[in-house]
Amino acid sequence: MSVFCGFSRSDIPETAIHETTKNIREAELIIYFSKVGYFKEITKLLSSKFKNSVVIGCSSSGEISKGGIDYGLSIIAFSNHVEVKTLVIENVKEAPIIYLKELREMSKNFNKTNTVALEMTDGLSNAEEKVLSVLSAVFEKQNIPVVGASAADDLTFTKTYVACNGEVYTNASLVALIHNKNGKINIYKENIYKPTKSGFVVTKSDFKERKVFELDNKPIAKVYAQALNVPESDISDYFMSNPIGRVIGDDISISSFRRVEKDNSISFYCRVYINSYVNILEPEDPMVVLSNTISKVKNEMPSISGTIVINCIFRTLLFKNKKLNSSFVSKLSNLGQFVGLTSYGEQFNNRHFNQTMLLICFE
Repeated sequence: MSVFCGFSRSDIPETAIHETTKNIREAELIIYFSKVGYFKEITKLLSSKFKNSVVIGCSSSGEISKGGIDYGLSIIAFSNHVEVKTLVIENVKEAPIIYLKELREMSKNFNKTNTVALEMTDGLSNAEEKVLSVLSAVFEKQNIPVVGASAADDLTFTKTYVACNGEVYTNASLVALIHNKNGKINIYKENIYKPTKSGFVVTKSDFKERKVFELDNKPIAKVYAQALNVPESDISDYFMSNPIGRVIGDDISISSFRRVEKDNSISFYCRVYINSYVNILEPEDPMVVLSNTISKVKNEMPSISGTIVINCIFRTLLFKNKKLNSSFVSKLSNLGQFVGLTSYGEQFNNRHFNQTMLLICFE
């Protein structure tokens, strides 16, 4: 598989396109992540330059490359040995289920070995769970993993975009079936938090509004404050360092806190269902965890052509605050070529979560 990765920090769309694609002659598939400020211009220029390619992307809150994490444009191009089909699901806030038939048709005669369903969803739609329920209904039966990201912006939380072949969408999800003719596509999930002894059952929630009212039949704010032994008035100071994890077997899906609401609930950036078992988490050393992740990837995939990195905004902010961006991308460089985005949420199969990194590695 021939893969090319490019990155530009230029504020000028034409310059950014030139810098990231100057070595690309032709491509079957181009995936790009762009700062929201010039996303529409980038989309038009890319689709115009590569008329015979499938060109898909989304807006981001910091593009990832060997140069670091910065606002700009990152691109990964596959020049051969891939097969691609795309579908845009519109109006995801209301009824993505109406696309079930189209999704089934999309995958009907598609090679399902060494294939993923890459999904990018409007990160301000609050519709990721709806989208995943529809995608899983189709692709889970076909053993096609779903992996993706919530598109982001510049932390203004104003508008996020997905795009397909020159068209830009909001309130939408882009789905791309990608088959690697040359080998495997492996997906790796990493979080940098571990469980504490503070575990609870969600006894009152409003999953549609992504709110939790009670844990173990007690007000969530009070339970959280007591578990951390901090004043209830200060709990928001601990939201980033001590998120909660939905525990399912040995797997933990992190739910990031949003804020304390006026009705005394706490809102989240993903749904937390009633009767879920959740655990208050604590941080591990992120670079030690990443080293272990890199070792696992290299052991399982000695030959990697290219990697897409999906890194949650809360991780990016943490790395920035701790001055770990350089160490982060330096360790990722051990995988070879990579680009990525900073997302507002991450998706894997039927789960939407936060504060997580996903690696999509192409052999």
